[in-house]
This record gives sequence, structure tokens and C-alpha cells, in this order.
Amino acid sequence: MVSPDGRTVFVLRRVGGRTAEYGLELVLRGVADQLELATVQYTRPDGEQRTLLVPVSHSPVGPTASFVRLDGFAAGSTWQATGPTPVPEDPAWPSETVADSIRAAHNEATREAWRQVRERTGPGIRETIDGAL
Repeated sequence: MVSPDGRTVFVLRRVGGRTAEYGLELVLRGVADQLELATVQYTRPDGEQRTLLVPVSHSPVGPTASFVRLDGFAAGSTWQATGPTPVPEDPAWPSETVADSIRAAHNEATREAWRQVRERTGPGIRETIDGAL
């Protein structure tokens, strides 16, 4: 899936070996000169809706990308993504969503992006990020 502005590619991948686990890679086309964040929502087979925040920061090597595991995602699950947009200075994200999002980070580039988010947020979000990293 490509964002309406053509700037972002979202790639749904099967990541599990013997089990059907899925992940979503978010790749920015062109140079990202600032830390940005996308929101991904999906519905698990049990009907539970999940929301993940996916930060993306400039990569000195390779494409600017983040990769997250979609816990409980299954073939036929619905999903949508928005953004990415610049990270707000003082976000009011629910702590549970932040912690779930960090636990979903599937690679070091995504965890590094969360470390950069930590530097731009208030003490409440910083504590949540520290606890989840």
C-alpha cells in the first residue's frame, strides 16, 4: 500500500517461520529530515482493535524505514495506516499504546526511532518509553 501522497510505502509481510505471524514495514521515499510517526490500526480475529504508533527516523545507511510485528494479525484481518507526520512536541498518547508500540518494534532502527521520540516528549511518555525499551 502506498500513501496518498506517494511518500510512504507500507509493506505487510509474513514474518513467522512455522506460525503465521505478520509484520508491517513502513518505508519513506526520499530523505526524511525529521523524526516522523505513523499510526497503524488493525483488527485481530477475535475482534479486538489494536493501535500502534510507528516512529521513523532518518537512516544513515539504507532506506528510512521502521518495522513492527502485528501481534494477533491473521490473513483476512483489516488494517489501515495514517501518516507519517512530524512527532508532536508534547503528545497525549495513551501509555498502554506507547508500550504496546515499543514492544512491537521488530528491528533496531525502530527501537532507535523510539529513543529519538523519547528525547522530544514530556516526562510521562519518557518513563513509559524507558520502561518498554
